[in-house]
Amino acid sequence: CKQDIIPIFNPDRSTIFSYHEVCNATNNFSASQKIRHEAYGFVYLGQLKEIEVAIKQMKNTRSKEFLAELNILCKVHHTNL
Repeated sequence: CKQDIIPIFNPDRSTIFSYHEVCNATNNFSASQKIRHEAYGFVYLGQLKEIEVAIKQMKNTRSKEFLAELNILCKVHHTNL
């Protein structure tokens, strides 16, 4: 995995993880960590900062849909997001 930065829209509410951290959290996007397949990509189970998380990996062909969903999720105030 390369060490890119994963950007999130609202820096006041967000924690930014490197691509390397996300790869480690998902065991390099291992099939054993895959919990869901969606139209834009896959969802993996992972652990970041000792918290169980869902990590979404998008397909390039669905980037508009993914960014629209991400924009909505960034506006939701919930302890699990």
